[in-house]
Amino acid sequence: KIWKEHGYSGLCPPPRCSHQSVVFNGGLYVFGGELAGVDVYHHYHDFWRLDLKTYKWAKQAPNEKNRPPSPRSGHRMFVWRGYIVLFGGFFEQAHDIRFFNDLWVYEFSSNIWTQYEYSKLSQIPQPRSAFSFACSGDSAVLSGGFAKLKNPV
Repeated sequence: KIWKEHGYSGLCPPPRCSHQSVVFNGGLYVFGGELAGVDVYHHYHDFWRLDLKTYKWAKQAPNEKNRPPSPRSGHRMFVWRGYIVLFGGFFEQAHDIRFFNDLWVYEFSSNIWTQYEYSKLSQIPQPRSAFSFACSGDSAVLSGGFAKLKNPV
């Protein structure tokens, strides 16, 4: 196969790296990421869809009843049963560096992000970014990653 550049018109996401994307039902969905340069460093928490037939971008506005995950990069996502599952990542601003171990689910049919609340008895992965995260049947597999922890377990 040969790579081919497709043009687009109109609105599109600003430049970024360390974002995540998934494909579902004819669309490429992009969440988060960072803009890193000599004089600028910014984390995004915007959510975009590229129609893979028309190559038109659309910003996905969150449902008014909820909020999307916080700004982050280095997180991971996969599609499972009509949902996006998002875990982890990190946020950095000046001297504030946070690594996440939160779990979010996005429902395509209702346009709603929901943060999963862990039970007190759950074994919860340590906060991290830049890890491997995949779906296998009805299970998720998480491996590796990076975090600056002062007192790792």
